[in-house]
Amino acid sequence: MEPKKKPIVKLSTGSPHTTSIVNSCMWAANKAGWAVEEQKRVRNEMLMGDYDHVLRTAAKYFEVK
Repeated sequence: MEPKKKPIVKLSTGSPHTTSIVNSCMWAANKAGWAVEEQKRVRNEMLMGDYDHVLRTAAKYFEVK
């Protein structure tokens, strides 16, 4: 089940580190009012793969700009 709100996440140009992407997404999720359980679930999903997986998962749950 996907969270109700799809927060906007602005990623800097270039190749930000995986940690920066995850942190930016979690900050946006928190600001959008996601429950802690939703944030943990999405964070864990993001961290289950490589850099490309992190980006795909971010695009699944967030509006990436």
